[in-house]
Amino acid sequence: MACVEYYGATKEESYLKKARKVYDMVYAIYLDPKNDPFQIFPKTYSSTRSLKAMSPDMILLNVSYIMRAHDKEFAQKYHENISFCISNIKNHYIPEYHCMLENVTLDNKPFLESSEARIINPGHDLECAFFLAQEADYRNDKELLLYNIIQIKLLKQVVGILVSVLCRQTLYTNYFYFFSYFQIPPLLNNFRVFLVICFYP
Repeated sequence: MACVEYYGATKEESYLKKARKVYDMVYAIYLDPKNDPFQIFPKTYSSTRSLKAMSPDMILLNVSYIMRAHDKEFAQKYHENISFCISNIKNHYIPEYHCMLENVTLDNKPFLESSEARIINPGHDLECAFFLAQEADYRNDKELLLYNIIQIKLLKQVVGILVSVLCRQTLYTNYFYFFSYFQIPPLLNNFRVFLVICFYP
């Protein structure tokens, strides 16, 4: 992204070519990790449980947005990739629970037996809300904007949960254990540590 932004400022073609090369490599890895030229495979065993995270789609949506703005020759490719990312992001919204889950199964279902699959990430929800609103504005897409409004309403619930956690859970310097949305008993081995900066030293 830095390379294509630099190209936008200077019009030096070498930086656009580098941006295209890195983008295409990362997107190929996103579609299939076996495309990784460095063979850095996922850090989990898919045979144990296969989950997909929202964060790769969220980041690729933003990067593709920036690439499309500067690389007019391949604008349609980036546009299609953005559409694909948006459809994947929407799979993380679980209507019956009124929340965005950080991880879902490969067939887009919640897997509540796992603490990893019960995570909600307020920071990612905020980022997603911004990126989706930005794209909805670009496309003049009222349906996508309405979806984003639903997500913003969810953030109000998340903030309420966050305040509750700050009041109830044990704090460790600038970190705390963020309990799941589903009120699973707060055992320490049942939760993922979120690196959230508290509002005091």
